Amino acid sequence: MADRPQGQIAGPPPRPRWVRLLFVIALVAVVLVIIFSLAEGEHGPSRHDPEGGNSGVHTPPVEHMQ
Repeated sequence: MADRPQGQIAGPPPRPRWVRLLFVIALVAVVLVIIFSLAEGEHGPSRHDPEGGNSGVHTPPVEHMQ
């Protein structure tokens, strides 16, 4: 106990800089994924259809001739 300055409490060593940087980058990536997923809106193939997928027209599959 005599080798420790008075008033200082022994604790774990500080984290390396690369660990803190990696944590910040991961946190920013998670926040961006959450923001983009909330901002996207409607999902599915109908979001690319100008009529919203309610055209009522169905194209049958193409039959290949032999």
